[in-house]
Amino acid sequence: MNRRLGHHVGSLLLAAAPFLAGWTSSTFADEVKVGVVQVLTGPASKFGGQSYKGIQLAADEINATGGIKGVGQIKLITQDTGGNKEQAVNAFRRLIAQEQVSVILGPTLSIEALAAGPVSCQRNVPMVTVTSTAKGIPDVCPYVFRTSLVERQLIPLSVQRVQAKYGIKRAAIFYANDDPNMVESLAIYKDAAARLGIQIVDVESFSTRDTDFSAQLTKVKALNVDAIFTGAYPDTGASILTQAAKLGLPKNIVFVGGNGFNSPNLISLAGSAAEGVIVSSPWFINKPDAANVEFVKRYRDKYHQDPDTYAAQGYQGMMLIASAVASAGSAKPEAIRNALANIHVSGLFGQFSFAANRDPAGVGSAVTLRVTNGRFEPL
Repeated sequence: MNRRLGHHVGSLLLAAAPFLAGWTSSTFADEVKVGVVQVLTGPASKFGGQSYKGIQLAADEINATGGIKGVGQIKLITQDTGGNKEQAVNAFRRLIAQEQVSVILGPTLSIEALAAGPVSCQRNVPMVTVTSTAKGIPDVCPYVFRTSLVERQLIPLSVQRVQAKYGIKRAAIFYANDDPNMVESLAIYKDAAARLGIQIVDVESFSTRDTDFSAQLTKVKALNVDAIFTGAYPDTGASILTQAAKLGLPKNIVFVGGNGFNSPNLISLAGSAAEGVIVSSPWFINKPDAANVEFVKRYRDKYHQDPDTYAAQGYQGMMLIASAVASAGSAKPEAIRNALANIHVSGLFGQFSFAANRDPAGVGSAVTLRVTNGRFEPL
């Protein structure tokens, strides 16, 4: 890597303006085809749609200044899976065989990633998933990467910091028994609690289709718990919080959520019932560093709404791929794969690199957040 390129890759994601200054204003005949596989319709589009907006914002910013120096403009070729793993597999095959993409950004859901990852392996085209959190996704082969910190990294951090802050001794767990991420979170919460001497006095299950949690909450109300742990997504989480408030659960009960809780939608839907909610994340909307302030401003200017974690993950993923392409100086899939494996950048989620298993290396940038006066703030 030459000195100039190394400087730009190293500072690539510090802020949008320095990043864009790293790209030439020349016009290239070539282009970098990036396959984007996201859930854009159906219930899970609230995740994939936000990720796609972040991806598009990043690509637009890079292309507005001419593209990636020495390689070309970014061309996004998008496929909607509708949240269906078979559609994800078909999308990967189509993008690789027909569109001849250099890299695939996605898919959205863990169940899709587990199904589609082997296609990347068979065709030697790198896949970068930015939102899936299930165990073992990058283990499929050396061409599968994941940028999102997973629940087994973040949940123990939340439980540890909540226990230290509030001295919790008794907790209940709420989880969806038809969602693989939440089933996994159940085991993670149990293990984290056991390590800290927290007694799990009740486990309540529900379906992702459920909207009424009064029976579970009424039962837990009588158990004198200090905390309720859950891996619910924003809409379900907001329902649990608002119903808990209406049923008169003690306000000193601490609600601890997983990745899905880190969303402005949780606060907007739950209102004052979200006060005191705890979640750990490498990103939050009020993070004060320059890169994040600029990202939030650009996102609001383009979409007229606040970004959430999924949008930030999409943006970071696209910028990460651009950095790898710049470092490789090539749009060849193998060159991009090798550059991703050795990448070190600073961006929205702090210092970032991949571990040997192609998961994020460590949780050093993660912070534990508490909803305070309607905003996520460090605990």
